[in-house]
Amino acid sequence: MKHLQVTFNRTNKNQNAVHIALEGSLNTMNAINFKKDLLNHLETEKTDCEINIEKLNAIDITGLNALAMAHRNLEKQGRKLTVISRAFEQIDEFLHITKFDRFLNVQRA
Repeated sequence: MKHLQVTFNRTNKNQNAVHIALEGSLNTMNAINFKKDLLNHLETEKTDCEINIEKLNAIDITGLNALAMAHRNLEKQGRKLTVISRAFEQIDEFLHITKFDRFLNVQRA
């Protein structure tokens, strides 16, 4: 099983947002630590956030919860979370089946 790799960058098109690229698996084994690190990072950045999950090969409900918590925290602060996903892929379908795509701002690449 591939571990989670996280890359934090400023976006080129929007300097008022932080771009986070995920690669590997976002699951029970790493989602709690990812969520803590993400929330701490967003607290210091005070910007909108884009999370690119195109290179994730697996995600479970704990991983989705991490994304949902980031969304909720940003929304409370008047900021926005955008999740970039590959259309018609397994993870994109998981977002749809769990109905997380109804409240997460999902952009399909």
